[in-house]
Amino acid sequence: MKKILNILILIIVFNFLIYQSIGQTPSKLDALESAYKAGILTEQEYKTKKSELEATKTIINNNDSLVKYSDPKNRFTLNYPQGWKINDLGDENGVEFVDNQKYIRIIIISEIIPIQDVFTSIIQQTKSQWKNFQNLGSGQVNISGKLFPSMEFKGINESNISTQAKLIVYSTDKSMFLFMLITPEAQFRNTISIWDKVLASFELPNPKKEGNIFTHPLGFSFWYPLNWEIQETDSAIQLIPPDIKSNEFGLAEFYLVSTEMVQDISRPDDPRIIQYFESQITSLLPFLKRIGEAEKTDIGSDQGVLITLDGQNELKKMIRSYIFLALNKDQSVTLMGIGEKEYIDVRKAILKEIFSTFSFIQPKTDSSLIGLWKHEEFYSSGTFYANTTTYMNLKSDGTFTYGSRAMASMTHQDSSGNMIGNTSANTGSDSPDEYGKWSSDGNKLRLMYADGSYAEYSYYIDGVQGSRNILLKSDNGKNKLWQETR
Repeated sequence: MKKILNILILIIVFNFLIYQSIGQTPSKLDALESAYKAGILTEQEYKTKKSELEATKTIINNNDSLVKYSDPKNRFTLNYPQGWKINDLGDENGVEFVDNQKYIRIIIISEIIPIQDVFTSIIQQTKSQWKNFQNLGSGQVNISGKLFPSMEFKGINESNISTQAKLIVYSTDKSMFLFMLITPEAQFRNTISIWDKVLASFELPNPKKEGNIFTHPLGFSFWYPLNWEIQETDSAIQLIPPDIKSNEFGLAEFYLVSTEMVQDISRPDDPRIIQYFESQITSLLPFLKRIGEAEKTDIGSDQGVLITLDGQNELKKMIRSYIFLALNKDQSVTLMGIGEKEYIDVRKAILKEIFSTFSFIQPKTDSSLIGLWKHEEFYSSGTFYANTTTYMNLKSDGTFTYGSRAMASMTHQDSSGNMIGNTSANTGSDSPDEYGKWSSDGNKLRLMYADGSYAEYSYYIDGVQGSRNILLKSDNGKNKLWQETR
């Protein structure tokens, strides 16, 4: 029963946080507030109508695309609405998907307990927190051809917002999952359609499909076979099958995963991004040519494409490259296989299976790093002096900008040592010239630049807010001291 208490604690926290970021529709809300202040509306009427107004802003489009999510512990997969934020519940409790006031939560119950105990505990706890609690009844929900118990209830939560919830317990002989949908009552019916799509996509792992999950700190994960190996570098992740083939010159097949930033492109089948990745390969291997059009391939809901290139090298060997491309907002991830055609073709099915498991996750960020930081370096020799100031802005949305400004001056002297002139230079603007995404886990700061290059630092922070210092240490042991600036 300890897990039940954990569930209730999560619900308490959830109910406290759910309405902290409600947006506003200024003109109508201003009129509503005026009516409340004039005594035309009671406090309850004002809060209810305010909730209804705000609900109109976030009605779900039933055609919203879905993106595949793979649990980092390989306990389940499902599709969630593209653009919704992902929050890890911590302590392996599960995950929630958030869009403004709408929450879909999947909680893992590690022990098998009576389903009625789950519902009873939640009802008792919610009754103690909500006013006008109403149990709307129980029923059954069909998920993947099986029926699972459900219940609905509504009430006025602690923020005096009319709220409705639906719960489903999905159970097998070895595991239990609690699905929760909680929204403002005015938004509930508009959210059910997307909730149904999420439930329909829920899958447990195939016990025969053994493998590992690789999670990249900059926001994506994927499954790979148990007997394959992974080697990480600054620019890519190499996948190595156990029976990798070689020829007289070395390896005859390569498999790489890489990520980089993209701008102004929202679809993986956009001709511009396809041409970009094609040109990256052909600039190194000009004998390769694309075959046909990019084909859509499964990664969630129409979120990936496959590009195929073929050609004959100088040794008269047929070379083939498969490029699987996924896109999430401003980040692309590619899985590429390249090598002798006879070996690459054998791997196509497993590459497609690996690619189908790719999912994007919210990178972890240490809030203490958020801010504008500067690093200064000074150099002087004789009458020459130089100063370089570098700025790094780590933003709360997980992106960063990076730029520098240099100034130099030199005093000219005659043969007697008398000053006869001065020359100076200044690069001018402090505007950033690079950007990317960042993540941190409390020990490491990771920067992914727009061009796909990658940097990692150990970091140490001291000082008080507004005048802190951060020491960054790279793998080569070089330290840089950065100062917080405003």
